[in-house]
Amino acid sequence: MAGCIVAFPREEDVKTIRSVLVRNGFPVTGTALSGASALNLSEYTGGGIMICAYQFRDMVYTQLRRELGPGWGMILVCNPSRLPEGVEEGVVHLPVPLRTGELLRAVRETEEALRRRRQSRRGKPGERTAQQKQDIAAAKARIMEQKNITEAEAHRYLQQLSMETGRTLPETAQMILRFGKL
Repeated sequence: MAGCIVAFPREEDVKTIRSVLVRNGFPVTGTALSGASALNLSEYTGGGIMICAYQFRDMVYTQLRRELGPGWGMILVCNPSRLPEGVEEGVVHLPVPLRTGELLRAVRETEEALRRRRQSRRGKPGERTAQQKQDIAAAKARIMEQKNITEAEAHRYLQQLSMETGRTLPETAQMILRFGKL
């Protein structure tokens, strides 16, 4: 199940939406009151669903969307009059006032779309790039050092982590290299 980040400029909106998600069994990995905070949180989780407002003090949703990685879906909650030309591709729009049922349905649908996207990426056979091979080797070395295990055990650990997080092996290796600790 993909984790959600709830990002709105008003704290009461963040608390309300977070509460609805948690009560209905959706994991909330973080909350933010600014676009920069939301982006910072997204770097540590690597993927999920960003539920956000149209505008923050520091950016609008289009800037936030551009900065998010491919493992992210976005649900935009705002007045339809703010979107004269519609929303960007890959963004689900929910009008205000927000209805609980619509929010939960949008989260489920976005989660399913992310799952299908990950599966289609995995289904493409192909040779790993030299950089991906290098990242995997470096991640295994870090795992071996931190856990004091053999290379084969480190490889199995990396594979298991990859399966648990729903990411490819190269993506998991990059995550380990970027954030260091296991």
